This record gives sequence, C-alpha cells and structure tokens, in this order.
Amino acid sequence: MKTATHSSSILNSQLTSRAAQAVLALGVWGLTSLMVSRAAIYTEDFNHATSSPNLAVSTESWSAYMGAAATNVSTVGDPNSGDAIAISGSSSYPPYVGSPTTYGALYVANRATTSLISAAVTTFTSATALNLSAGNTISWNMGNSTTAPSVRLMIQLGGDGSVGSGSWYASSLSFSNSSNFSLFSDFANATSGVSYSLNFSTLAADWRSLTLTPGTELSLGSTLGSNLSSTTITGIGFYMVNGTTLNSNIRLDNLTVVPEPTSVALAVGALGMLALVVRRRQS
Repeated sequence: MKTATHSSSILNSQLTSRAAQAVLALGVWGLTSLMVSRAAIYTEDFNHATSSPNLAVSTESWSAYMGAAATNVSTVGDPNSGDAIAISGSSSYPPYVGSPTTYGALYVANRATTSLISAAVTTFTSATALNLSAGNTISWNMGNSTTAPSVRLMIQLGGDGSVGSGSWYASSLSFSNSSNFSLFSDFANATSGVSYSLNFSTLAADWRSLTLTPGTELSLGSTLGSNLSSTTITGIGFYMVNGTTLNSNIRLDNLTVVPEPTSVALAVGALGMLALVVRRRQS
C-alpha cells in the first residue's frame, strides 16, 4: 500500500512537472511572438549607398517644403548655394554608427535665411497607414551643427495619401541638441547625444496644429483643444527651425516606429515567475 502511494505520488509529480514544462514552453512561444511584434513597423534610414552627390529627398519618397509659403523643394536637392533640404551623399557622410552598412542623412542647410522654417515628410495610403497605439515609440537620431535649431515630430491624420489631403500636427515637445556636431563626421562618429524619442499619445496637450499646404503655407499653430481623433497615421516627418545665425544646420537620420515596450516587459516578468514556479515544483 505504501509502495502504491509512493508510485502514485511520483506519477502525479511527473504529470505536474510535464504540465508546468508545457506551460513554460507556451510562455516562451508567447514571449517570442511579442518580441517579433516589437520589430519596427516603420523605419527610414535615408539610405544612400553610392558615391553619387547629395540627393533630393524625393529619391526616398519624401517631400520637402521650405519657408512660410511652403515652397516645394522635394526634387531640388542641394544646389550647393543658398538654403537646401536634401539627403547627404556617401562621399560627405560615412556609414552612420546606427546603420553601419548604409549611408545618408536628411539635412537642412540654412546658408541664406536665418531661422529658416521647413518640413520634410512622407505619406501613406489607407492600405499602408501606420496604426499606432498609446506608448508606441517614435525615435530618430539628430546631430545639428549648433544647439540653436529645433525639431518637432509631425504626423498626419486622414487624407488620401497625399501631403495636403489630411490634417497635420506637430509635437508639443521641441527637440534640440545639447552640444554642437559641427561636421557631418562628428554626427556620424557620435556614440551619445544623438538619440531622441517620443512616445505616441492622442492627448491634446501633446500636439499642436500645423498647416502644411504645399506652395501656399507652412505654419505652426497652438496646442490642441481636444484629443487626436484617430491613431491611424497617414504621414510622418519633421517640422524644423534652423538657428538665428546662418549655417546652423539640421541633420536627421534613422526614423523608427516600434510598438510600446510595456507588454513585453510584463511578459518577461510573467515568464520569470512561471519559471520560478516550475523550478519549485520540480525541487
């Protein structure tokens, strides 16, 4: 009788252990799925992996607008004199530390206009729109030549995938470098001070209205009076203001949108607790 009870106890222990192991395996699978979901849902590294000169932003399917009249300079590139919005060529911009196999960065050079305002954006159709959630992280690298320029993240809601068809908004937060990156190579070789991010939110306080009508108007408005009406993003980009002196240039790279990290952090914690339970049951 004692032997039978002992055998039953061993069998129950084995079943419990196998069940726990199965649950653990399921947890690992679930965590793996979550980690896959953490992969970027959008990225733009302004890749320019050739030895050709600086390129127009249209080569990366972006659009660029300059000044209060929103002059379209998407296809102009850098004429090497006067103000410019372009993508740097590989001859002037070595592989960036964040993307070692690619070249290129978006830049705004204010050679003729102080406090130059500009916007660089890309848009999506309804089929390719970014469906965001509160907490999604939008990050980029920035290495401006001085600390004076400011940059705000832009998003568009609604529209048909063209620049002026939806409503544009700019982040209430304005971003500037805390130190100078005088040369492109300073930006390229930087190991700190160039990473910036914004956690997506629909709260009114986090956004300002922005008018972007190509060829007509580019202007920053006031803080919103009500929350964003949607989390479906049909455009993304940057609203930029160069410094009050000439040649206070802006440089941007590696724009990335990833899912919020909270669920992954919770899953890691839960998996750790599950592993602890399995170990205790097996001991």
